[in-house]
Amino acid sequence: MAATKAHARSSYSVLLLQKLLSLRDGVSPLTLVLDTLQEPGQPIIEEFMLRAKSAGTRVVYVSSYLAHPRRSPHMDVLIERKDASLEAFRDEIISQCPPGPERSSERGRSESSQKTLIVIDSLCQLARQDPLFVAAFVSSLVSPTTSVLGLHHADDPSLSAGVLPSHRDALRQGKPPPLKVLCHLATAVVRVHALHEEVAKKRARDRSTEEPHFGWAAGEGWPFGYGNKAYSKRDLVGPLYDHGVVVDMELRRRSGRAVVERYVMVLGGGPKADQQQQQQQQQQQHQVPQSRSARPPQAQKSAPTPPRLRMPWEADATPCTDITVMSEHPLFAAPSTVGGEEGDGVGDGDGDETADEVPTSSFSLGLTAKQRRDRDNIVLPYFDAQTDIGAGEGGRILYDMGREDDFDEEEDEI
Repeated sequence: MAATKAHARSSYSVLLLQKLLSLRDGVSPLTLVLDTLQEPGQPIIEEFMLRAKSAGTRVVYVSSYLAHPRRSPHMDVLIERKDASLEAFRDEIISQCPPGPERSSERGRSESSQKTLIVIDSLCQLARQDPLFVAAFVSSLVSPTTSVLGLHHADDPSLSAGVLPSHRDALRQGKPPPLKVLCHLATAVVRVHALHEEVAKKRARDRSTEEPHFGWAAGEGWPFGYGNKAYSKRDLVGPLYDHGVVVDMELRRRSGRAVVERYVMVLGGGPKADQQQQQQQQQQQHQVPQSRSARPPQAQKSAPTPPRLRMPWEADATPCTDITVMSEHPLFAAPSTVGGEEGDGVGDGDGDETADEVPTSSFSLGLTAKQRRDRDNIVLPYFDAQTDIGAGEGGRILYDMGREDDFDEEEDEI
């Protein structure tokens, strides 16, 4: 029963992430993707755009003037910022979006019903120029038919407190950093982490050792980066999960309750996709007509090999289906116990602990069969006083007098 509930919960969590990636039913008008320098968030952005394009949503890609424009095959409109103010840049973006139902006429109701996804490739560029206006800039783009998807670097050294003059002015005025404001306004926050880094940290926790450091660190002077060559990507995750990422989803409902879950996404296929291809090949082999088997061997052609699954940023790509809750992924499974014989494992010897609940150890902490029998036969002091509880005598003190006790019944009555 517990396994069924856990499976239902994990299936619901995966469907919730699928709904967020597809932006169905207006689940998130403002989605913020936070990436790091080690694991960029562009593949997740492309996954959003791919699903939006498949659903018939108009995709407007907004590129800042400093970032290189990405020529994605899933975009409908590309807006490049050229030396212009943020107000003019915002008006140009709004002009490419259809008006809302309240502002459209009856003739343009069909055009206004089409949904639009505005993708901002770098909110860091806007935050560097005007950190106080970036929140209002993003909020003004949201409408009943328009959703906004923004990318922001979580570990950008230039956006740390007190580095830029504009940020120092905002701090003097008591204003919070722009990243905190965007995280507060966003209805969904997606954080992207490198898969091999999370696997290395998990293995360190299993050994009760210090977790390895990755990314940037703020020391004395300019921030520095950690370079740990001992944790290679191929050695930790292998070739099957070469394109895997860890996604932290924080979806905020209208009631204010937040749903937080961690997933492992394998872009462009993976073990699940390979299993699906093998099943399709087996079905094609079983469905071969009899007339084809009667042909000579020269006329028989080999079955066509299935096409290679494309990445989200490639043309003719398919949405990602290899999504697993992080706690159920094989790379993050609980460590196996040491010693498989009964009574030699770790625990108190009751035998009701599962292999996932007990920690590993190099020595035995269990009880033998004789020790269990001796433990069951132990009678604690004053055990008989508990047998009559409920008969109106609960709380009485049971004491058996011995020879050394000097007891007088007459003195006891006084």
